[in-house]
Amino acid sequence: MSKIIWTKVEKLTNYNEKSRHHCVGMCSVTNRSHFSKKRGFDIRHTGFDCNGEQIYKGRCAGHPLNIGKPVEKVVVDEGFKSPVDWIDVVDATLEVLAAAKIIAVERAETLRQYSNLRKKLSSKAPKAHVRRFDKAVAARAFGTADALARRYGTYL
Repeated sequence: MSKIIWTKVEKLTNYNEKSRHHCVGMCSVTNRSHFSKKRGFDIRHTGFDCNGEQIYKGRCAGHPLNIGKPVEKVVVDEGFKSPVDWIDVVDATLEVLAAAKIIAVERAETLRQYSNLRKKLSSKAPKAHVRRFDKAVAARAFGTADALARRYGTYL
């Protein structure tokens, strides 16, 4: 009978670090999506995150992963994730990028307000009611979310 030898496997990707270059995977580094360095990065799509910074999606061309020390930034504690509207690089003009940035910042500000409202609601309402509130915000049904919050005396 053979003995099993367990080895410690290092994690290839670092998902905790915020990076602006997101490789979609199937490159020479790894077959999963991961953050990559900008050197040699083939940009296919661009968009804006919740802080208004431009981020990129594409292939990393086999260059090493971005696992260095993270840059110190002000991090906003958000309960809801802001989706990114990806724009093809071919279609990305200055006007389109400016409009996309404005939309991303407004969306992030709205979600921050509902995140603060969720904190107030979670101290007053039962967990099932808070889950219904979360589902309404995730579905962008803000009228329903406001009505659910008003039931327990919390307002925007």
